[in-house]
Amino acid sequence: MSHTKPHKQTLKMRLILYSLLSLTIISSLKAQQDTSGWRLVRYKIQDADFFVAHNPTAEAYRKRADLKYQIQDYNGAIEDYNQALQLNPEYAWAYFSRACAEDELKDYYQALVDYNTAISLKPAYKQAYDNRGITKSHLKDYQGAIEDYTKSIEVYAKDPTAYYNRGIAKEKMNNYKDAIDDFTKALQLDSTNAESYFERGASKAIIEDYIGAIEDLTKTIKLYPDYADAYNNRGIAKYNFKDYKGAIPDFTKTIQLSPAYHNAYYYRGNCKDKTGDSDGACADFIKAIQLGNQDAKKVINKNCKLK
Repeated sequence: MSHTKPHKQTLKMRLILYSLLSLTIISSLKAQQDTSGWRLVRYKIQDADFFVAHNPTAEAYRKRADLKYQIQDYNGAIEDYNQALQLNPEYAWAYFSRACAEDELKDYYQALVDYNTAISLKPAYKQAYDNRGITKSHLKDYQGAIEDYTKSIEVYAKDPTAYYNRGIAKEKMNNYKDAIDDFTKALQLDSTNAESYFERGASKAIIEDYIGAIEDLTKTIKLYPDYADAYNNRGIAKYNFKDYKGAIPDFTKTIQLSPAYHNAYYYRGNCKDKTGDSDGACADFIKAIQLGNQDAKKVINKNCKLK
């Protein structure tokens, strides 16, 4: 998992399966984490301090905790959620929200405990199933994650994110055909989601449906024109389809968008070698090595005369 956007890579050439949304906590709290608004939130915390001091109810502590969560004071939020739960031990929302804060602190096992409790108190708690699935994915329990996303879908079947996240977990288990089905369902519910096209294209490429992969990655690029990984993956699909000339512009665009993208130099070098541009290929292999690509080291001595 290199690069900023989201999961795998190498030559017969496998794809870099990045995912933009797969490991995002689906908490209503996160929507407000823009630091430009933190000053206003801090004023609200001062107001919340007054209410907690004069009427220390579980709800008052929970509301102040939510505000602390918004400014990424996760430890402070957890302290307030603890207080809320001491006052109301059956407060499902507080367990869920505390688990979100624990997730942010990478305390995944404790987060699981709190998601479990929230679900035991509220069995149809869709967001808790979604988030618990993400937490299980962090812990590489992909089968458990799939079960949680499936439960989320049973509660509400029209959420594209649950299908998308389940598709990611299936990819992690190398179950690409079923992952494609989930990404397809996500796209039926939201045809403007670039990430679902991207992941479906990546899975199609791995099962050697290169034409389908190219189509999906082209749709990704139309929705997200500056997505370097999409150009890179489309270039790899074209390479595997033996469209070497067509792949070169995609790798070039990848490099323009992300100049340190060593895989793009390596793959473009292979394309240039296939199309008779030996000097260009060697220049790309050298640049790939300078940027840390190990595969280029294996071919440069064989294909290039180094001074």
